[in-house]
Amino acid sequence: MGAYKTTPADFKIFQEEVAYWQRRLGLLDWEINTRHQKIEGRGECWANLQGRTATLALGKVFHNYDEPPGEAGIRLVAFHEVCELLLARMLICATARYATRDEIEEAKHEIIRTLENVLFRPKRKSSSPGQCP
Repeated sequence: MGAYKTTPADFKIFQEEVAYWQRRLGLLDWEINTRHQKIEGRGECWANLQGRTATLALGKVFHNYDEPPGEAGIRLVAFHEVCELLLARMLICATARYATRDEIEEAKHEIIRTLENVLFRPKRKSSSPGQCP
C-alpha cells in the first residue's frame, strides 16, 4: 500500500466541509481553526472547552492508501473531525478524574438535543398516534 499526499485543493474542500458541519450541527459557539499539517492519521481534533476553541487538521499524508480518497473521502474526514468536536465535552468529562454522573448526563443530553434538532425534527412532518414524541 502506498501513501496519498493531500493537496491545497483537498484542504480547501476540508475547510468548506468543516464550516458546513459546524453550521449544520449548531456548533456556532466554537471558534474552529483548520490546519493542513503532518499528523499521524488522516484528521485530528483538538478542543479547549473553557475557551470554546478547536483546531481541526487535515493530514498532509494519508498512509496505507492505494488510490486518492477523492472529494468524498476528504469531506468524510472533515465530517468525522467535526463529530469529534461534537463529542469532545463528553469525552473530556468522562476521562476527567473529577467528573460526576450529572456532568456526563448533561454532556450526553447536549449531544442528543443537537441530533434531535439536526436529524429528527427537520424530517418530521406530523405527529401521529403511536409514533415516538
